[in-house]
Amino acid sequence: MKKPSSIKLVMIVIVILLADIALAFGLTAASMFSDWKIFNDESTEFYAQANPYETIVFLYPEDGVDFTTQNLTAWQADVERLITLTAGQTDMPKIVDIDCDLTFLENEAVQAYPVLITFANLPEVTVDKKVSPLKIEYTQTVFNPLSLLPENGHFDYGITYMFERRHSSSNAALVTEDENSGASVYMWTNTDPIIITDLYPNRLLPYLLILLAAPALGVITYLTCRYCDCKKAANPVQ
Repeated sequence: MKKPSSIKLVMIVIVILLADIALAFGLTAASMFSDWKIFNDESTEFYAQANPYETIVFLYPEDGVDFTTQNLTAWQADVERLITLTAGQTDMPKIVDIDCDLTFLENEAVQAYPVLITFANLPEVTVDKKVSPLKIEYTQTVFNPLSLLPENGHFDYGITYMFERRHSSSNAALVTEDENSGASVYMWTNTDPIIITDLYPNRLLPYLLILLAAPALGVITYLTCRYCDCKKAANPVQ
């Protein structure tokens, strides 16, 4: 049996590896400029919110403003007038109920006043999905109910949302995170849309590269073993 030279083995291995790399890049490039959605996709989905939607809104005294029963009562009256004015609207986002317990102010240590507010006709949640060879990105956009509250010279607003897991990024501050359940609470203090983004690796790409590399590794192993066998045959034990 003729022993293949070391240079020939190296050249064969290099050619196989280059072919696999070229194939991997070719498949990736083809997916980027085609409808192959596992590596290249942009889609949007919509999810309805509960109607009515009940949540707690926190009131924070503005700088230099005392936290008084009078201020809270005046704010409650503004909201109730707004509820009356929008009662006839059937398809627009609006406030439909408010539960404001003034006795809560008896606690002098309170830093924020929670008010239970019920909203109706909130727009759908938008989820944008973007897929690339290296990552998958989900961007969730939620209508911010704080934009429905009346402007007020006494209080700033805050609203929290709890999610089952911590997100990659958001346009709000992370308030707390439960170490046991992994649930995370975020708070928004402005009227901007609520945006949550999650990033995931596109696991299909490394799997594809491994699949393409498997034949190359098999050929390399075979040629290496054959080379070693031929070398032993050419140098028998004395």
